[in-house]
Amino acid sequence: MAAITTLSAEQKRWHEADKVKGVDSSWKLTPPNPAATDAEIQAAEQRLASKLDDQLKDWLRHANGWNNFSGGDSLYPASELTRDSHERTFLLETLQINDVTPAELEMDSFDSLIVIGGNRQSYFIVTTGCGDHSRPSAPVWEIDGDHKKYARLEEFIQSTIDLMKSSKH
Repeated sequence: MAAITTLSAEQKRWHEADKVKGVDSSWKLTPPNPAATDAEIQAAEQRLASKLDDQLKDWLRHANGWNNFSGGDSLYPASELTRDSHERTFLLETLQINDVTPAELEMDSFDSLIVIGGNRQSYFIVTTGCGDHSRPSAPVWEIDGDHKKYARLEEFIQSTIDLMKSSKH
């Protein structure tokens, strides 16, 4: 998958730029986890009581999670995609405290919200389940006090690549 190669190259570029500045950022040089099996993806769908979109399943079949794929941000493995994760609970509480409604995120409800990544503290990458039906893609949001919507996972990944490439890191 070309995105994985490009993200890895950007990690290395960031690390090399930091090294020139005398900063040890070797923690940024993380490879993606090995591919998820179909059984791992199906187990995630069972825990979520919803199908994952085809793009997310394809990503998981290439990279079953990736710690620090973009600075301190991670994409979670299939085993961490669950309705009762600490991150999802914290995100839902934060949205409620800040009076964010599902309509503001162009959703009917937060019931189908799936946290697929973030920094585990204040930045979340989320998508929605597909219910009982398969579909090619579902929207992805970045939520960090504000929120940005992408039409699909591929668009989010490309945006991350573009941001890393444009960074003077």
